Amino acid sequence: MALNTFSKFYYDFVIDEDSRYLPFNEGSGELIADVAKGSYAPTLGLFAVASAMNNAGTQSYSVTLDRLTRLVTISSTNPFSLLVATGSPASTTFTKLGFTGSDRTGANTYTGNLPIAKEYQPQFILQDYMASDINTKSIDPTVRKTADGQVEVVRFGTEKFVEMQIRFATNRPMDGRVIKNNPSGVEDLVDFMEHVISKEALEFMPNEMDPNTYQILMIDKTADDKNGMAYSLDEQYKKNLPDIYDTGKLTFRLVQ
Repeated sequence: MALNTFSKFYYDFVIDEDSRYLPFNEGSGELIADVAKGSYAPTLGLFAVASAMNNAGTQSYSVTLDRLTRLVTISSTNPFSLLVATGSPASTTFTKLGFTGSDRTGANTYTGNLPIAKEYQPQFILQDYMASDINTKSIDPTVRKTADGQVEVVRFGTEKFVEMQIRFATNRPMDGRVIKNNPSGVEDLVDFMEHVISKEALEFMPNEMDPNTYQILMIDKTADDKNGMAYSLDEQYKKNLPDIYDTGKLTFRLVQ
């Protein structure tokens, strides 16, 4: 089975020690939101930012992502200021949220000026694709037969999986239609796969033209490792396709 649309992924939204603090002002002086450190799927990372602001302030905050532009909007019920330039922490969460330049003041909603996280677009439509709604497995199932011949199944819930294969990754010029042109196609895939095998969550959009339909996934296994912690790119020279690479089958577990 294969998709009939190009797909894309959003990944690598990291809050670390140098980006955990977000300074803002509700009108009575600087407040510091302390965002929980972690490597997040972008949408979940923005939930963490909103939670930290709500814990630090008295107003109700939301932090949302424009899924087409990857620009972040921070909103509240009343006017507030984002201390992008003048906040007391030397390093702030604003670098991760795409806010640069001067403070944002005088309004109750602000949108960043740079896209967040990273985007990966496979150059070819995903192959050997199996959607999560038809790929469910039991967790630690045990099947046993009772003394009277009855079959009992004990399991601890179910998990859903998405399977796919990324093919035709290359830096070589392509037709731009069946296979997208990308002069850094191999390097982009390597960067993406390095994130994948770190076992961190990412966002998957089966149709790149519909970014609002997405799933949060985490690698379960690759063609090289049953625990999903190793990969190799297979050059297709045996098919007379030098400098064109394939990931082999990737199995992702549905997180949300």
